[in-house]
Amino acid sequence: MFGIGQGEFLVILLVAVVLLGPRRLPEVARRLAQVYQVLLAWKAEFDRQLAEIRRDIEAASDVQFSATEEALKDESASTTDEGAGGPAVAFNGQADATPGYSYRDEVQLEAPKGVNGDG
Repeated sequence: MFGIGQGEFLVILLVAVVLLGPRRLPEVARRLAQVYQVLLAWKAEFDRQLAEIRRDIEAASDVQFSATEEALKDESASTTDEGAGGPAVAFNGQADATPGYSYRDEVQLEAPKGVNGDG
């Protein structure tokens, strides 16, 4: 329980008896048991809600996955490359849609005054 051994538990119990006294110890023990029960109920409710959220996410991802899978099947059926079994996709090494475009052509960088000794 909580990673403590029997000897450590006895020391904690002995300190509790010394600090609280024999009269208050049963009251405190009952109150701690009530708090523990409330915490267990909260944990159970949290676990239930978490399981419900997981089911919702799994259901949504299954629907999304099957819709994506169907779209890919439709696309591959219409654009197969001579029976190669996959979509015919050409990649020319450029991620940009405009060949030869560079953002550097549009951006003219000027050095701040005084940097090049022009004061």
